[in-house]
Amino acid sequence: MKVSVEQLSQVRRKVHVEIPRETVTRELDKAYRQLSRTVRIKGFRPGKVPLAILKRQYGSEVQNETGLQLIKDTVTEALKQGEIEAASDPRLDREPLLEGEPFRYSVVVEVKPDITVKDYGKIPVRRKQVQVTDGEVDVQLELRRQAGGFLRTLGEGRPIRQGDHVLVDFKSFAGTRPVPVAKRKATSWRSEPSASTPSSKRSSWAPSRASNGTSKSPSPPTTPTRILPARR
Repeated sequence: MKVSVEQLSQVRRKVHVEIPRETVTRELDKAYRQLSRTVRIKGFRPGKVPLAILKRQYGSEVQNETGLQLIKDTVTEALKQGEIEAASDPRLDREPLLEGEPFRYSVVVEVKPDITVKDYGKIPVRRKQVQVTDGEVDVQLELRRQAGGFLRTLGEGRPIRQGDHVLVDFKSFAGTRPVPVAKRKATSWRSEPSASTPSSKRSSWAPSRASNGTSKSPSPPTTPTRILPARR
């Protein structure tokens, strides 16, 4: 296979490919053998159709498909042989494939431009000084400690505390009329204080979001709570 490269611009290359006639003849013969095993022509058994009849009836189709297959099989190697690193899909330009003749085609591709950066070592660069306080370190350590914790069910009957995770069954009412869509079972809540309530009077548990109407919820007998790894 012969390969030559033509430079069309700084970012476009045209790769010319020539496949020798021996390869063309071999691929055409293989295509006709495959066609002979599958084609149905009246008066001939499969695989016994004379080559002359196949060429007369299917010659143009076989030549076209064989040419496309040769391009598919060789274009990657042709770009590699021409030392072309394509930055776009190739645009094909081909000649008709003729029996007993070399097969020629070309592809046009875009390539990355050659860029030379000069005197970049003279560009002034300032390193930003970053100061991390002990408080910021403690915050990140606490977040990691929280992420590494796990939930454990407590058997003692203590009140729910801030930070506990609670499973609650509840029903909601609009006045005395129950609201069917606002019914939940085994809903997970995390006990959080209300921002509008002074810390000395905040409830020992409160859902982080309120339901429409009045919510009636029995206090659970046991409380899943988060056990955290010890700080180091």
